Amino acid sequence: MFLVDSSSSIPAHVQLRDQVKFAIGVGRLRVGDTLPSVRDLERQLAIDKNKIWRAYQDLAKAGYISLRQGKGAQVNSALPLEVGSKKRKSCE
Repeated sequence: MFLVDSSSSIPAHVQLRDQVKFAIGVGRLRVGDTLPSVRDLERQLAIDKNKIWRAYQDLAKAGYISLRQGKGAQVNSALPLEVGSKKRKSCE
């Protein structure tokens, strides 16, 4: 679902954060969807779990996802104002 380019000058956590935001913006991830676990992404992307955790924390602080013990990371029901039908249409 997500890809990280290790040769890019953009840090891995920023690449992941931006891809999650894009997926939410275009409707590929919807309210209530659960994101892959840190452990799963660590295996899939071959990047350090701290970078994944940092991306998830950034997304939570911005209001895109909720982090809950035992439930993982889920797309928030109250998304930031920039995410919605207008943003989705511009991405399409």
